[in-house]
Amino acid sequence: MVLLEVRQLVLLGENVDVEIDQRWVEPSRLRRLIEGWYSSRSFRSVELCVNTAPSGDYDQIYTVFCELKFKSDRLELPYTEIWITTAGDVGIGFERWSRIARRMGVVCRRDRFVGGHEPRRVLDGELIAILDAIAGGNLAVLPMAIPFFGLLSARTVMRSVERSELGKLCEGSIDWVYTVSDVVWRHFPILEYESWDEIGY
Repeated sequence: MVLLEVRQLVLLGENVDVEIDQRWVEPSRLRRLIEGWYSSRSFRSVELCVNTAPSGDYDQIYTVFCELKFKSDRLELPYTEIWITTAGDVGIGFERWSRIARRMGVVCRRDRFVGGHEPRRVLDGELIAILDAIAGGNLAVLPMAIPFFGLLSARTVMRSVERSELGKLCEGSIDWVYTVSDVVWRHFPILEYESWDEIGY
């Protein structure tokens, strides 16, 4: 029983003898947190689209309260999607394989997110730190593609120092971001992204 249901029973004068889950997070508050972050930054080339009636192909074990999609026509600015469940859990999707393939000029035979995770509990500070890292152009993609076969794999990566710093703020929420050494960064075809702040000024 979620906290909201318990409060409703109390207001109705019912005797409630259950353990209240203090970890429950109001999903509308998380939505306001993200919208407030976006509004305060005045991004010009990235549009935030909010869908409060999502109809995507989500797992049946949770119900999506709303989707928040950060979109741009520029392939140098990653597509990012956040979905909030009615239980207050947060899912993150970072960049699409189809956009990576377009950027590389190769075939994409299946489309999926490059990185991210299914809905789980994410603290406010962790969520903002992840958004700051994406908007700052700190996340990159390490793809592998072969002519004719097209894009075969793609991973979300960060430089060692930057990954370490972000890990101090939200280690439990970025297990989908891999560390790449400076040597690999210099010698492999890593696709970097531009900072949202640097576009349109």
